[in-house]
Amino acid sequence: MPQSPPSQFPILPPPPKPHSLGRIQTMLLRRLLRKPPSPPPPCTFLPAATFIDAKIKWVRDRGLDHAVEKEKHLRPLHALKNLLLHPSHNPLPLSLSSISDLSSRLRLPFRAIRFIRKYPSVFLEQSSSSDPILQQPFSLDPNPRLPFSPEPNLRQPNSPETNLRLPISPEKNQRLPNSPEMNLRLPNSPETNLELTSSPEKNLHQPNSPEMNLRLPISPETNLRLPISPEMNLRRPVILPMPELVRLHEEEQMVYQSTQAETADRLLRLLMMTPQRRIPLTVISKLSWELGLRDDFARSLLPLYPDYFRVIPSESTDSLDLELVCWNDELAVSAMENRARKTGGYRKGDSLAFPMVFPRGFSLEKKIRNWVEEWQRLPYLSPYEDSGRCLDPSSPLAEKWTVGMLHELLSLMIGKKAEKEELVLLGECVGLRPGFKKEILRFPGIFYLSNKNRTHTVVLREGYKRDILVEKHPLMAMRFQYIRLMRQSAAGDAASAPAHGAAAEDFVREDEELG
Repeated sequence: MPQSPPSQFPILPPPPKPHSLGRIQTMLLRRLLRKPPSPPPPCTFLPAATFIDAKIKWVRDRGLDHAVEKEKHLRPLHALKNLLLHPSHNPLPLSLSSISDLSSRLRLPFRAIRFIRKYPSVFLEQSSSSDPILQQPFSLDPNPRLPFSPEPNLRQPNSPETNLRLPISPEKNQRLPNSPEMNLRLPNSPETNLELTSSPEKNLHQPNSPEMNLRLPISPETNLRLPISPEMNLRRPVILPMPELVRLHEEEQMVYQSTQAETADRLLRLLMMTPQRRIPLTVISKLSWELGLRDDFARSLLPLYPDYFRVIPSESTDSLDLELVCWNDELAVSAMENRARKTGGYRKGDSLAFPMVFPRGFSLEKKIRNWVEEWQRLPYLSPYEDSGRCLDPSSPLAEKWTVGMLHELLSLMIGKKAEKEELVLLGECVGLRPGFKKEILRFPGIFYLSNKNRTHTVVLREGYKRDILVEKHPLMAMRFQYIRLMRQSAAGDAASAPAHGAAAEDFVREDEELG
């Protein structure tokens, strides 16, 4: 085959492969082929903080411990008061046995009879003979409720004061037990004529005859006392509220009515803090005492605000949930932001420092104090925004968001405190990560953990000045009135015992502080 003529152009070598390019050319090529970077999250430009995993020593605060301890037995007393004054049986008294059956529900610290007798200025104990239910005509029922006297009149037979004829043998010209002329009369009742005979010759009535003449006067004027053996303890105590307790209860109901709107706002804020915008009703019921809710808040409060929340079936369990209906921007402001706005110059995303109050004798190491100051300069993320949920759990900013959530939860409580178990349960509902309980101990200048009253109570330090609330909610003012009524019983015991005279002076001083 004829060969092709040579080309007029020189044959160029193949282009070099990318790996054979220089380092600078390769970097330029990769930069051109790379996709445009996405804007970094706002957290990228935040100032860094060194995380210190230090254990801070717990120091007792006597003022806050006293603030928790002076409400000892207040919650079970309030629950028992609501039971006694419930409209379902009011004004009828409750028996002691029925109260004892509800001891766990009422959270009584010990036996019901001991708790009631501990506060004689609050509760009145009476015998069943004073029960209005028992003042009814006598019945031949197998288990009649007789108005027995608390001090039965036990008299010996054949005494001059006892009109009781006992039949004896005929040899001594006396009557037999089965004598047809046996006349049995009840003592101390001149109007009672009970004759049980069995002789048809004398035309007497049979015991079970419909014509039996049985007359037992039940009126108080007859003063009927049946002879009862000491072994038969037929006293059935009933419990009544004292008049002062009834007056405080009526005043408290008026406070509930006047603070309904404010209570609904706080409950709405609580729902806006949750990621799913719902909370189980059982959780809210456990926190009803701290939130200032009535026991029947599901019927007395929730239907009045249909534009705030509604009750729906739970998706995971067979219980009911309280769901948010409409978001309110005006209420989505935390206590920290509200305080900063009053001072002026605050903008969303600025750094806010939590108020810290340390007890007397408490000191931080220098490295921990420096870390806290740097941590305080981090931006404040509102608990009503979800931006804090996407943070790295180990970052200091996530820790500050968790502290802000706990701070806002305690700010929504009328007493600026809550039991630890209830706060943990609520923290899980608002989306706090597991292990958030350590933040309570890591920041003793913001929170205080008290171990009084046989439980652990988390207290917001800034809400108290020593042991006195800085801002008193109207319901807390009413609870202090109950505490004063309880102390009247303790003051009476202290006055009766000379060794407790100093304790009575302490009660007077605390009453002046409550007032």
